Amino acid sequence: MDGNLLDSACNYPYQPLHGEQHEFRVLDVYPGTGKHVLQCCLRHLKPGSGGISPYETISYCWGDHTSYENLVIDDLPLAAPATAVAALLRMRLPTKVRTLWIDAICIDQEDYDERADQVTRMAGIYRHSRGNLVYLGEDDPSLVSAVRSIHNILPEVDRHTNDAGGFWDAVIVNGGFNFSATGFDDDTKLSYTALDRFFSRAWFSRLWVIQETLVAPSNRCFCGPHELELLDVLRAAVWMLHKHQHWRAQMDNIQFNVFFDWWYKLRPERTREKATFDNVLEVLFFSRIRKTSDTRDRLFALLGLLPEDVSKAIKPDYRISALALMQRVTRQSLLDDSKTNVFNSTIFTVCSMEEGCGIGSWPSWVPRWDRPPMRQPGQLPVFFAAGGEEALAAVGEDTDESILSLGGFVVDRVTCVTEMLKKNAAADLEYLFNWLNGAQETAREGDD
Repeated sequence: MDGNLLDSACNYPYQPLHGEQHEFRVLDVYPGTGKHVLQCCLRHLKPGSGGISPYETISYCWGDHTSYENLVIDDLPLAAPATAVAALLRMRLPTKVRTLWIDAICIDQEDYDERADQVTRMAGIYRHSRGNLVYLGEDDPSLVSAVRSIHNILPEVDRHTNDAGGFWDAVIVNGGFNFSATGFDDDTKLSYTALDRFFSRAWFSRLWVIQETLVAPSNRCFCGPHELELLDVLRAAVWMLHKHQHWRAQMDNIQFNVFFDWWYKLRPERTREKATFDNVLEVLFFSRIRKTSDTRDRLFALLGLLPEDVSKAIKPDYRISALALMQRVTRQSLLDDSKTNVFNSTIFTVCSMEEGCGIGSWPSWVPRWDRPPMRQPGQLPVFFAAGGEEALAAVGEDTDESILSLGGFVVDRVTCVTEMLKKNAAADLEYLFNWLNGAQETAREGDD
């Protein structure tokens, strides 16, 4: 793109939204075909204006934040993320205007106050749309085989689950996931290589898309020239998990358990108006295994899935650091329910021993929500109370946000510690042997 054009495109004159009227922008995309430059106009809407929702939402993956393409809005150029432009080109209709909402363009990304305000309204924007259009990306040589494989799985699902009505009973047994002892039916022809490539597309791993898809009235996927219902894609993925032991050698890098949790939350009998999570900790536990470029979004991206009284108490603010936000959230969770469950997540975190998980600028009492867990921390009881009692947190008043004061009692005194065991120590037996000997020596010194 020409540098001068890009500079002018970055300065598109957004008209302010009236926050007190809960306004948001929609994009009217004028008819066109192929790669012809997008011609559009932006206009303001209020919730419920015009009766039936006059717009559709787009769910996509931002991708490379340094790659931009040009489009024309109200006869003025605007530079937008290349993936957003690609999504709009795919959704553009050849003969009539299509009204869409897409975050990169409908929100003034340079206005932090507007961004924060629109994040709080995002769930409502998706919930009250005509439907959600999921852009998975462009065509590739394996896509035809992947789509054909998904279409081959679905009839098998119907045969074994009474047209999917018994899907839950087939994949869940005694409260746990049921891994089938049998493989796919003989007539279910699959390309594992193509499926691996399909389910590895970036959109499936992103955090923001969870809220977008769970609150929308419908979700239709667009991938190259193909269209699929998202629920069918997730159902196929869960069925593959059901048959896991028969294909895992071919596709072991795809975490299909993530798709099960997604399908469970999106299943047809679920009510979209009901909160998906009960509290902030559930949101943060869930968000750790998904990708986002901004740690603050591990909370902000799922606000619309919390009970209204909880979400209203959280004001998105992109001017504060991720650390400051997580310190406040951790402290508030202790104050809200006086329980120490949040500390389960300060351990079992994937990180380098050289860097540490709570060393330096990140206090040890603040969970590393920006890191994936080695296992699900919410199910690890760190505190073992006599008589089955729970650990209660008596939080003190601290003037320094990096310090957490808790009431408690003294059990004993730490006299010495071992050096930290390095990552992947099991692969270096000599090192591990020496470390264990050193630990024994330290223990003997402590006894003396």
